[in-house]
Amino acid sequence: MIDGDGEDHCPDHQRSYAYTRSLNETTLLLVLNWAAEPSIFDPDTEIKIPKTVRYSNYEKSPGAAIGAQFRPYEADVYRR
Repeated sequence: MIDGDGEDHCPDHQRSYAYTRSLNETTLLLVLNWAAEPSIFDPDTEIKIPKTVRYSNYEKSPGAAIGAQFRPYEADVYRR
């Protein structure tokens, strides 16, 4: 999705990047661990996490994003 409203949820986090993009009734959330080590996702802002993982660069994703441990360079895209 290239249109819609976007919001950065971890602007000061050293390892995690979380960004939402919303358009009409659809919201996508990208969660990315930039680090070479596992990292716990703890966003700086409150996020309504979509329940469905649409894409992941690992075979099995952690499912729920908040409080989950993301593996090195793991990226998941959730859709609500």
